[in-house]
Amino acid sequence: MSSLPKKYPRHKARVEDKVSKSPAPANSTPKRLGDIENVVMPPAIKVEKEELSLASIPRQETMDTMDTTVGGDNLGTGQLRMWVGTLLEAKNQATMLVTTYKNTPNPDKDGKIKRRVQDVEAFLWWLDNEVEVNPGLKSPRGPVDQILGLLKKTNFIPAHITIWAGDILARFEEDNWGADDAGQASDSETVMGEQEHEQAPEPPQRAPAGPSSAPMACVASDSGTANLPIPPVNHPIWGERGIMHGLCMKRGKTTSYSLNPNLKDKKADAKVFGHNNLTPGDWWPMQKAALFHGAHGAPISGISGTPELGAYSIVTSGRSTTYGDMDEDHGDVLYYSGDQSTDNVNPTRVIMTSSRTQSLEKSMQTRRPVRVLRSSGGSGVFHPPVGIRYDGLYRVTERLQKFNKKGGMYYQFKLIRDPGQTPLKDICKNSPGRQQLLDEAKIRDGY
Repeated sequence: MSSLPKKYPRHKARVEDKVSKSPAPANSTPKRLGDIENVVMPPAIKVEKEELSLASIPRQETMDTMDTTVGGDNLGTGQLRMWVGTLLEAKNQATMLVTTYKNTPNPDKDGKIKRRVQDVEAFLWWLDNEVEVNPGLKSPRGPVDQILGLLKKTNFIPAHITIWAGDILARFEEDNWGADDAGQASDSETVMGEQEHEQAPEPPQRAPAGPSSAPMACVASDSGTANLPIPPVNHPIWGERGIMHGLCMKRGKTTSYSLNPNLKDKKADAKVFGHNNLTPGDWWPMQKAALFHGAHGAPISGISGTPELGAYSIVTSGRSTTYGDMDEDHGDVLYYSGDQSTDNVNPTRVIMTSSRTQSLEKSMQTRRPVRVLRSSGGSGVFHPPVGIRYDGLYRVTERLQKFNKKGGMYYQFKLIRDPGQTPLKDICKNSPGRQQLLDEAKIRDGY
């Protein structure tokens, strides 16, 4: 039975946006700290108030056709179908979907086939939004490349599934299935409360007897999916104004949290330079909530960006066991180490940098702002006691050569906080607030 590895690369992000090779106007990029010459500004980026915005992710158009099945044929009112199965179960579902569509007259009118379509949609949603690409997904270690290839190449199944699978496959292949970052743990992997639900999901169990306010359990099926209750819109914690808005709870052997597919149209695009409609001091109980609100574009790892455009955001963790003694946090000045920093033993050469480290190098050239988020833990005075907080815009100003405990060389990036923002000392004092802390303590009570 295939499953995801426990460790994920530190630096993961979706590499989708292409950069035009045509030169930009001479005044399109501010030149500071070295006057970088001939910086290319892609025409796809809209400059507005010194903040750069990218277009929406194209593949989300195919998701609009997805029936997330509130009150679907096999769901009760107010429930979601979510993927909780293994990769082997996903492979079986994909194979059966293709086979039944091929051999069944008028398959679109068959209720059982419709439910199988919904199961495959649930898997693709999970893969697209909950998983970061890593070598363990690809054969021979994992069958995800086979699953996506099967769904992409067939003409029998609904077109939106074929397009969706092909889009995910192209993204994973473009990122070389995470091979550049293999074995590197994420800074944000250690965020409190998120360790348990980034691995392959466990089969759900029935909820134990208890008060009606206890978390509701998944209602398991034999298809790799489970039916979950939808958070009430007026719930003080999980509703529209709550700290967990955008997420839902999966309760089985472990309690985990997923993006709510019913709110896919309200999920903010994190692939935007600048504040992205956020305010320094904004706080969330976990990184996936920050993902929903567009603060950071990766559910697990510490850098979101591309080598072509630069880094949109980074997360520095107070609990990082991998990079804790290599990063330096002085508040307005941050030193952030590149990937594979702990592994190298060569004192004269840095290990080939990954695409995520290259995104920081690109940000150093373009001087575009990078959102910095700090997660909880450790003894750092600038980290929140729980959750994850947006602390404002920084610029990558310098790349330093440093040496790890093994004597190996690695890159460390210096980031300086932009002036004119809310002072960091005030943010640390007021965020998270008292009510946010009280609500955070009640998250595990469910809805």
